[in-house]
Amino acid sequence: MIRLTPGDTAFYGMLSGLARLLTSACSLLTDLCEHPDQRSLVRLIRQDETAADTLTQQVSLRLNTSFIPVLDATEIYDLARALDGTVDIVADAAFRIEAFRMG
Repeated sequence: MIRLTPGDTAFYGMLSGLARLLTSACSLLTDLCEHPDQRSLVRLIRQDETAADTLTQQVSLRLNTSFIPVLDATEIYDLARALDGTVDIVADAAFRIEAFRMG
C-alpha cells in the first residue's frame, strides 16, 4: 500500500511552528517599519530567527532518524528550509533598518 503522508506526524507540528515564527517575525517587521525607533522589535525578530534555526535543525535531525519515504523527507526538509530562510530574510531586513536608522 502506498502512503501519501509521512508516517511520523511530528513534522506537521514542527512545520506549523516554523510557520508561526515566520508570521510573528513578519508582524514584528511591519511594526518596526512603522516605528523604526523601537529597537526591542529587532531583538524579538532575532529571537524568532534563532528559534526558527533551532526548529529547522530539529526537523533535519528527525528526518535523519525517521523512516519515511525519500521523497517525503526531501519535501519536508525543503519546506522547513524555505520557511527558515524566509525568517532569515525578515531578520536581515530588521537588522538593516536598525543599522541604517531608517525613520
